[in-house]
Amino acid sequence: MRRLYWKIFFAFWLVMILVIVTNLAVTWIQVRLFQSSEQKSEHISELAQEAAEIYEERGRQALILWKKQLFHRTDLKVLLLDEHNRQVSGHPLPPHFKDLLEGRSRRGNDNRQRSPYFYEPEDQQYQIKRRQFFDKRFRPIIWPTISASGKRYHFVVLNPHELSDHLYSSTTLLWRIGISILIVILVALLLSHYLVKPIRLLQHASRKLADGDLNSRVAKSMGKRRDELGQLGLDFDTMAHQIQALLEGQQQMLRDISHELRTPLARLRIALELARKRSGESNELDRMELEAERINELIDEILCLVRLNSNQNDYHSSELELVALLRPLVEDANFEQQRVLLKAPETTIIHGDDKLLYRAIENIVRNALKYSEGEVEVKLEPCPDSVEISITDSGPGVDKDSLERLFEPFFRADQSRGRESGGYGLGLAIAAKAIKLHQGKITARNRESGGLEVCISLPCGQSPKNLKTEHHNDSSEP
Repeated sequence: MRRLYWKIFFAFWLVMILVIVTNLAVTWIQVRLFQSSEQKSEHISELAQEAAEIYEERGRQALILWKKQLFHRTDLKVLLLDEHNRQVSGHPLPPHFKDLLEGRSRRGNDNRQRSPYFYEPEDQQYQIKRRQFFDKRFRPIIWPTISASGKRYHFVVLNPHELSDHLYSSTTLLWRIGISILIVILVALLLSHYLVKPIRLLQHASRKLADGDLNSRVAKSMGKRRDELGQLGLDFDTMAHQIQALLEGQQQMLRDISHELRTPLARLRIALELARKRSGESNELDRMELEAERINELIDEILCLVRLNSNQNDYHSSELELVALLRPLVEDANFEQQRVLLKAPETTIIHGDDKLLYRAIENIVRNALKYSEGEVEVKLEPCPDSVEISITDSGPGVDKDSLERLFEPFFRADQSRGRESGGYGLGLAIAAKAIKLHQGKITARNRESGGLEVCISLPCGQSPKNLKTEHHNDSSEP
């Protein structure tokens, strides 16, 4: 059976069969207990002896009072007859019951064709079986008894079904319903666990894959399932393997191209220096050197992004003072023009890689300076479990549809953030990846007063899991 459809189908049928079998088993057990119990016969015999003794010792009124008390306790309606089949209380017998007794007398005590209405002590089990299986449990029981004085009486139970009504009582019905519900719940829990467990594994693996863990797989965790969910797990692993191969091949290609460009770029710089020595300074040579420097920056950014995207990196986490990291960054940005303002407390301690964080925040600050002519504010606010860093500018902002893609590699917003402004769309992507490695969050939004605000949230109090831990304090400027 390899189809999930048939497993669910037969699971429902299994529940129905278990419920029916359980109810039949409960009924059979209770019937057997009732049939095999000698307490029923002993109980009737004891009641008969007690009624005869009360009548002989305390009289008719005491017997009537005892019958009422018995009815209140057990709902049993009883009569006590003398040896002439007359009620000792003096009340007349019902006509149909009188005919029953007269018919029994005519057959005689030696006639073995006993009336189904009459119960001899020696065949109680037989008569109880007949009542149970032929629905005769409403017929009265006539029980002969002899008192201590030697007189014969007949003790009559008019409603003997009260002796066996536990088979049909509300308590028994509740037990059967409870057992049925318990079976349904157990099978439903097992079936739910069987179906939901692989789905949760797939959900967890897909989230890890979306977060950049290309080694995420589920087939081994799902065992040897051969149904649709097992096949889905195999398909997921195949997809994840292909995505991993594609992305690793892409990163390897970028790494190889970047390294291959290093050699001709170095030769170009040497040629530019030789040309300056021979012909002196010129605008053309300055322009060539500027473009070569831009290509070199692009190569550096590509290699940095490739290292950040790979799980193998040389970044280390250590305790660092964030304010001490931001001050030189702001001073470097203000070297050309005083437009960056830092708002921060005296000290803020976090764990992370100082060089990586410096580059991430610097990329955001440089990006803000590039697209804004006004003041750029860097604000640091400590929170109970994190540190919030916001970088705001007064530029034109970013189109709402482009905000979600702002941190994608090589993405460039349209309109004012065109190619003439410089940059290759990698600075913010590197910053986002660096913040993610620190288990932080980075978002961007347009301010109502104008400009773009980039918010960074970094956890404090523990080292990021994605970075190697160093046990010394190193907060020096990169």
